[in-house]
Amino acid sequence: MPSLQVRNIPDDLYDALRGAADREGRSLSAQTVAILKRALADSLVDRAGVARRVAARRRSAGVMTRSATELVREDRDR
Repeated sequence: MPSLQVRNIPDDLYDALRGAADREGRSLSAQTVAILKRALADSLVDRAGVARRVAARRRSAGVMTRSATELVREDRDR
């Protein structure tokens, strides 16, 4: 499993991370991994939600949407 070394962490951030690890009963490394997983999962969920909302608005406005496959096929048929 890969490892990661982070340098120049501000003291207050390190202290907050250490405190969170203590409260959760985790090592500093385990707490850092948990926070990174949560942050990345949240960002992926948000992007997927935005894409769904945009598609729904386009459909409700009557804008036809086609997949990339359909667009490529149409271009090749010209």
